[in-house]
Amino acid sequence: MNRLFIRPLMFCRRFATNPEVINPNAQQEVAATVSSEVSQPKNRLFAVVYVGGKQWKVTQDDLIVIFGNNPLKVGDEIKLEKVLMLSGKNFSLFGRPFLDRAKVHVDAVVVEKAPKYPELLHYSNQHYLIRIERWLSDMSTTLRVTKVRADDDVFQANTQ
Repeated sequence: MNRLFIRPLMFCRRFATNPEVINPNAQQEVAATVSSEVSQPKNRLFAVVYVGGKQWKVTQDDLIVIFGNNPLKVGDEIKLEKVLMLSGKNFSLFGRPFLDRAKVHVDAVVVEKAPKYPELLHYSNQHYLIRIERWLSDMSTTLRVTKVRADDDVFQANTQ
């Protein structure tokens, strides 16, 4: 690797500072507010999850379409563990890079598994009189998010 790319990286790491808690009372107030928001069942939460190489903003009863051949069957219940962010009406929790999978729960059910609409792959080289046409069809899996919830002490896991 070239030294021009290494030096700025080393410069940034040298002057980076560790985060500090300035006011612990304010931190406890925020934790109490987040816990009260999460514990109320009428509050609708949404999450940003990482599935199939993409980030999806999901809430309850949303549909996600994942392309590729997954080893899932229709009716399988899965837990989406790579949760990047959890948010409600008055708060947002961000993971670094993910939130604790024991505290945040995003559950989904496989609704449909079907082939994607066929696409034509066309390659032509006029100089050599080469013409290649292929039909490509990939599998798609549709997930329905059934539940987005978090434990009451979800904030405690992220502050340590």
